[in-house]
Amino acid sequence: MQSELSLFKVTREFPEVGVFCSLRLEETEMPPMAKAWSLFTHLTLWLVPFYDSSLSYHVTYELFVDAKLRKRYQYRVHGKAFEWAAAVLAIPFMSGNWHVQLQSPQNVSHDLRESLWLTTRLFWNDAQRDGFLP
Repeated sequence: MQSELSLFKVTREFPEVGVFCSLRLEETEMPPMAKAWSLFTHLTLWLVPFYDSSLSYHVTYELFVDAKLRKRYQYRVHGKAFEWAAAVLAIPFMSGNWHVQLQSPQNVSHDLRESLWLTTRLFWNDAQRDGFLP
């Protein structure tokens, strides 16, 4: 499987010559109390609200030059979850930037997805500063 973008080539093969970057995205474990409260919210068909600000992801970029690991760049992205049957009515009165999403919890919110993509720019700038990328 291979797909090319303007500067990037997505591949499963590890090249022996040139610049290669691996990307790993790990979701941190939800605290036990948050898991229990989320389950309670789902069992009550979202009549009881659920809020969690402990959502976070670890994003790791490993930069290889000529098949040698040169540097590992790590970033952390935070997110929030709010689930409630009356969320549409409550959001106008809540501070911050909230969106109503009627999707399964496995889907990543638009704001969190944008934050994850922003780590690419951070990685690129950091790797340029370190002299590994043009």
